[in-house]
Amino acid sequence: MKLMPADWKALRPALLWVAGTFFFATLVVGGSYLYVQWDARALATLKEQTGQARQELDQGMINWQIMSTRLPLYEAIRQDGVLGGEHRLEWQEALDRLQRDRPALELTYEIAPQRALAGMSEGQAQILASSFSLKYRATDERVYSEVNRIIFALPGRLVTRHCRLGRPADAEGISVDCRYDWLTIASVPATAEKEMAP
Repeated sequence: MKLMPADWKALRPALLWVAGTFFFATLVVGGSYLYVQWDARALATLKEQTGQARQELDQGMINWQIMSTRLPLYEAIRQDGVLGGEHRLEWQEALDRLQRDRPALELTYEIAPQRALAGMSEGQAQILASSFSLKYRATDERVYSEVNRIIFALPGRLVTRHCRLGRPADAEGISVDCRYDWLTIASVPATAEKEMAP
């Protein structure tokens, strides 16, 4: 059946409505597709950022746990005078005072030059030891304990290497012959770091 011009005039509003509806539907579908694509990318980015934030939070919690367990130890060794250089002058002054105030002890001592302990470094810190030998005569165990209290209260960490107690043949009391290491922790000098590097 052939359509006449008058028929086309009658159909024109309907055709325009169909075409407009189709065009509008295409815009809606296309826009929805673009929105879904954008939403999917935004969701993926959000998931990635959330994952990174979770990892940073987990790492922060691990760091906090490490710090909370190490902080008391750090504070203890800081108060004991273990951090930093050796305290040779303070040690000598205390031992000289003990010699002067208690001549009956016949106290003698020697503090060797400080040395780095092999295999005892971590990062930029190095454990250093100053060997310390001490000989004296104690009238009894109480005096021996008192001398120990004095030397172990000095700054640094005093580690006993050996200690021999005996009865002197020519006198009463206790002969004491001990060797210690005075430990401190200090930063590795830049030149030492270069030497230690492979």
